Amino acid sequence: MPRLTQGKPNESLHFNFNIRSFDDAAWKTTQTAGTFVYMPYEDASEFSSIYGYQDDVYKVQQQAVNDIISAAAVVITKSNGEKSTPPEIQTMIDRIGIAKMRLIFLGSLVDGLDKTYKQYQAKHP
Repeated sequence: MPRLTQGKPNESLHFNFNIRSFDDAAWKTTQTAGTFVYMPYEDASEFSSIYGYQDDVYKVQQQAVNDIISAAAVVITKSNGEKSTPPEIQTMIDRIGIAKMRLIFLGSLVDGLDKTYKQYQAKHP
């Protein structure tokens, strides 16, 4: 999951991230093969909800990575030791703000997915 870290003022700014994915091969096979007709409606609905949530998390995670890359692009284009101009700093601040909001949104999606997993596990011990 993307994470922004910052050193002391006037030192450095680091952009770190890693990507997580979900194993959804069985779900995609079920969709492709049309085996929904053999599943009880409640099961199909539960699986659809879980895998839909996973897909949302994955998409927002990808958007967050793009936001981090966009913010880092302003920094990476500077020569070693070259200072950023006030407009460049404002661009970085704006882009980092967007990335931060995306990460907050991603966190809420992950929390919702975790709740969905726990509800499913409670119903199917």
